Parts: sequence; structure tokens; C-alpha cells
Amino acid sequence: MLVFQLTLTEALFANAGDFEFIVKGYIDLPGKAYIDNTHSYHKDIKMGFSLGCELLKYKRDMFGFGIGALYQFPREADEFDSHGKFSFMPIYGMLKVNFSGRHANPFCVVHYGYNFLMGDDDFKKDTELRGGHYFSIGGGVKLKWSIVIEFLYSIHWGGRTRDVNGSKYDLDALYRKFAMSIGYAYGF
Repeated sequence: MLVFQLTLTEALFANAGDFEFIVKGYIDLPGKAYIDNTHSYHKDIKMGFSLGCELLKYKRDMFGFGIGALYQFPREADEFDSHGKFSFMPIYGMLKVNFSGRHANPFCVVHYGYNFLMGDDDFKKDTELRGGHYFSIGGGVKLKWSIVIEFLYSIHWGGRTRDVNGSKYDLDALYRKFAMSIGYAYGF
């Protein structure tokens, strides 16, 4: 019986440490939102906040492959007569490349996925919102206390569809921003 328990324990935990779950809080720096199909009409967007989590599986401690999700708290244009609040919620796959360091481990990361566009009634007006692609690239450092600090440049695609006298009219939306996050990594 003891041999069975030891074998089962070894089978379950032989690769312990290959997975990492990260919980993060983001400060989204002011960005730009492009509202029309030519991307010539843009609005400056106020600073915002986001929460996210990621699950990674590592190969040889250097390459991490995983999934993640992010929720942006609603934000608005940086102008007096705001046109409502909006937010994106991306769900993405990711690649993370770790480098060895003495007291901290730097890394590069790429996200790609789909994001959902959400907005309040002032933002939606008489339109239907649709999501689109999400892309992000950046880097950061994992400190020896499992604290993760990350800097990202993100692009969110989405749009609005308006029904005008039975004809559908699409307006593309593109939101670009820089963000800084701090989080905690749980290894298992």
C-alpha cells in the first residue's frame, strides 16, 4: 500500500512547478480611441484600471504558453462632453519567454485573442456593439518574492453597427494604450 501511495504521489506531483497562475492589477495610461473606418477621427481616453489573471504551463522553465483574461473598468474620453463610457474584456492566448537573472527574472510576453466591447447607454446610443481582435506585447520582471511587474502596449479592436432605414452601417473602433501591472504569481 505504501508503494502505491508513493507512486501515486510521484505521478501527481512529478511536474510540480510547471504551472503558474498570476493575478494582476493594471494602471492603464491615457490612450487613444479611433472611432471611424478611416481611423482619422480619434479621442484621447482617460486613465483607467483593469484586473486580470493568467494561467501558464512552462517548458524548460524558459517558455510559457497559456491563457488569460482581462477586465477593464469603464473609461471615457478626456473631454468635457463625454459620449459615455466603454470597456473591453479580452480573452487571449499567450507566449512568455523568461530570462535568468540573479535577483529578478526578466521576461517578454505576447498576447493575442478576442475581446468583447461593452459600453453604457450613452456610448451605445442606437448601435449594436461588437468585439474584435486583441493584441498586446510587452515585458517585465518577476522578483524573487513572486511579485510580477509588467509593461504592455495593447491594441483593442471592436466596433458599432447602426441600423439606418434598414441598412446596416459599421463603425470600427480601435483603442491603443500603454499599461503597467503588478501582480502575484502562484506556482504549482
